[in-house]
Amino acid sequence: MITYEPFRAYVATKNIKKKDIMENTGISPATMSKLKHDKPVSIEIIGRLCAFLDCSVTEIIKYKKEI
Repeated sequence: MITYEPFRAYVATKNIKKKDIMENTGISPATMSKLKHDKPVSIEIIGRLCAFLDCSVTEIIKYKKEI
């Protein structure tokens, strides 16, 4: 399972607001909700987040083995 825990931790530690992410990336509130609840998002969304946050993919997503 893919989790966005690293994304949530990254924005929390940098004090980046959800509103700022949406305004600067064009990501919708529905997509932000998907990120919050570890639901699938497109690789395009991941790319936009990496560009805005100036980080690598591994800094915002990780694979978690399902039990």
